[in-house]
Amino acid sequence: METKKIITAICATALVLGGVYVADQWITGGFSIIHVSDPISIKPEWMVPGPSQEERELLKRLLTQEFTYLDKGNQTYVFESADGKYVIKLFNFDTLKNHPKKDWKMDRLFLGYRNAFLYDRDHTGLIVYHLPGFGGDLPKLTLRSGWGFSQTVDPNSLVFVVQQKARVTRTVFLELLKKHDLQALEARIDALIVLYLSEYRRGLIDQDRNLIHNTGFVGTIPLRLDVGKLQHDPQIIADGRWREDLQKIMYDRLKPWLQKQDPSQAEEIGALVDKVYLKYKNSI
Repeated sequence: METKKIITAICATALVLGGVYVADQWITGGFSIIHVSDPISIKPEWMVPGPSQEERELLKRLLTQEFTYLDKGNQTYVFESADGKYVIKLFNFDTLKNHPKKDWKMDRLFLGYRNAFLYDRDHTGLIVYHLPGFGGDLPKLTLRSGWGFSQTVDPNSLVFVVQQKARVTRTVFLELLKKHDLQALEARIDALIVLYLSEYRRGLIDQDRNLIHNTGFVGTIPLRLDVGKLQHDPQIIADGRWREDLQKIMYDRLKPWLQKQDPSQAEEIGALVDKVYLKYKNSI
């Protein structure tokens, strides 16, 4: 009888732990160290200069914190630092390597991060873009799931970025719409468009025009969060592509989305978007 109770208790415990593990995997988007540590060949065109000594010391200090799972993107797992100021993005090579156009996909992704790091660090909040071969003196990185499970990984062999943590534009805009604060909404849109114009002048254009999800704010300062489709082409000013891009962002993406979120203010929102667009449409 005692043996039966013990076996029952063991089975019940195993089921509970198994359920917790499955739930943890669901919450963390199926994250596994294997997915982010699968070795790849780094192409020369993806490379950026290695971090300076000052940047490396900063990175070492940042990595002494625990990072807790925050979100999963199409190509990355995102973990938030304990102090809430930074995120580390680990690339999901399991997804990338199984993509039917994996070479094209990886080229576009890593060239986007290279372009952001070389030409747009101030607008993207990128602290470090780390590639294997930058040296092996980084401390072990502790990654924690939302349920408290933790794993330790050697970051020296990983491809990752450390970026300032920002609030996604979607969240910021929804809050302002809920408050009916169109004045603050206009100010945020204005700030985003100034960011885009600055990037155009640097020869940068985002092939993904989804500014609602791809940008964010640290306080009132806008940042580009997703840079995986950032293209560098100095001709975008001369050939006028910047103007077409800006118009599509404002009228194909932003205006319809805002009006859908708050139909009661659709007319005021439309006038607001028109006002910002007209202000900047001939500014370059």
